[in-house]
Amino acid sequence: KTILQYLDTKTNDINEAREGKMYSAFTILGTDKDKIYVYLSKEGYFKEKGKLSIGSGVSLPVVLYIQNGKNGIEITNHKYPEDGIGYEKSEKKLFPYYVRSAIHNNYNERADKLQKILKNKAEKDFKN
Repeated sequence: KTILQYLDTKTNDINEAREGKMYSAFTILGTDKDKIYVYLSKEGYFKEKGKLSIGSGVSLPVVLYIQNGKNGIEITNHKYPEDGIGYEKSEKKLFPYYVRSAIHNNYNERADKLQKILKNKAEKDFKN
């Protein structure tokens, strides 16, 4: 719940809704004592002519920096790989080998699962 709340509210630098509402879904790829490695999907959804439509979206690995707080973990910051030509170098810098392996294993299966979660959230939200 803490992770999802953070991803929904503090990662507009990764992707921001141009119209409608942005939704987040993630899977945990690994952890260290002060980091959680997640694979994040963020999609914008909006209603157009009474029908749910997808806006801008992104899927990528993210490092969440954590510390112990009063009510469990607190996420203090996040980082993600550079876009374009610097992607591979920054991915190696941000993620240990076992996480990089997890990023690239079962990619399509993970992407499909996250897309379904996002669509279900949006459909539920837009019904109300």
